[in-house]
Amino acid sequence: MKVVVDPKIIKPIDFLNCVLEERLPNKAIPDTPWRIATDASQKVPVRYGETIKAYLKNPKLDLNDLVYIPLAIAGWLRYLIGVNDNLEVMELSSDPMLNDLKAKLSDVKIGDKEVNLDEILSNVASLV
Repeated sequence: MKVVVDPKIIKPIDFLNCVLEERLPNKAIPDTPWRIATDASQKVPVRYGETIKAYLKNPKLDLNDLVYIPLAIAGWLRYLIGVNDNLEVMELSSDPMLNDLKAKLSDVKIGDKEVNLDEILSNVASLV
């Protein structure tokens, strides 16, 4: 919230509270991980990249204070491996960069201690 621009239509904190307290728990508005993950490479820059850029521009802000954005990006990268928690291959949602992203992660195995993600995370088309 430190870098959110107030659109003056609704307070950003009120919008966030509405989403978290009313929209997400509302069973009358169903959602699926499949839909949320669709076109994720196009959503990541808009939803997270702008915040990261704002933190980089402001010397008073520390990137290490960001917790949920790295967690969300890590979850997306984990999803792109295409293996569920039972180590079974799973079908991924459509995404214009899916084949390229999967190719870059094709050698990653669950449990790998060290993985080089620079090529994905520095790609302006898929992140910032």
